[in-house]
Amino acid sequence: MVARCTFVGYVSGTSGWSGIAADAGEANAQNEAREKAAKLGATDIVWQTVHSGWGSTANGNAYRCPRAE
Repeated sequence: MVARCTFVGYVSGTSGWSGIAADAGEANAQNEAREKAAKLGATDIVWQTVHSGWGSTANGNAYRCPRAE
């Protein structure tokens, strides 16, 4: 999936939302990580963990991948 890609960094995001709002918290955490990845010039993220508990977290490896023509 990322064989032709360049690793640009590890990204993470957090959100205080959990419990019945866990889905929204996970989405917020992933969006924060996506914003960090974009600043690194990444085009893709391979998620390592997306977790809700006492808050939500999302962690992954960011890659810059060539686009199909």
